[in-house]
Amino acid sequence: MMTKHISSCLEKHSIDIAVGNRIRQFRTQQKMTQETLAKKIGVSFQQVQKYETAGNRISASRLYDITQILKISMVDFCRDASISGKQNALSEKSLSIAIQLDNIKSDLLREKISQLIDSCSENL
Repeated sequence: MMTKHISSCLEKHSIDIAVGNRIRQFRTQQKMTQETLAKKIGVSFQQVQKYETAGNRISASRLYDITQILKISMVDFCRDASISGKQNALSEKSLSIAIQLDNIKSDLLREKISQLIDSCSENL
């Protein structure tokens, strides 16, 4: 019984696989090597390789560091339905709005727009 539980813990999760694939995709689009990315986030290239193959899970803070280095947003990882889940996947329009909101430099303006969206959705 314990063996079954341990083996299930060792299986790669589909979200970890999808995140790793997205990291590899964005890294290679920028013609960046695993070694270069590794140096910039302070790990070995083997660790980056493990992230990309879902051999090791990546922490949220490390993922954030990677998005900053690759100049992408966390929302970019949700473009793949295998990460967000087909039932809860955002529409292309919703993703576009989220990206545009994320690109607004003013924290105050972003907050005001967020409040407007909240008030509109409460009235549905």
